[in-house]
Amino acid sequence: MSVQIDVTRDVARVTVHDGGPGFDTEAVPDPTKPENMMKQGGRGIFYAKNAVSLKFEDRGRKAILEIKREG
Repeated sequence: MSVQIDVTRDVARVTVHDGGPGFDTEAVPDPTKPENMMKQGGRGIFYAKNAVSLKFEDRGRKAILEIKREG
């Protein structure tokens, strides 16, 4: 696994690249559905997608998270 952090005046970008088999990022269960509300895990991707900019590349093996400066 590799982690790269880039910070500029306008954006902080964290890129995580994992050599594993990857996963279907669209098949992650929605943690807001009633059947998933009480599950112990499964909220990380949901929070990241809704709190910051998150995109996946390389079949889910590479995640790029961006936090942009407001104003």
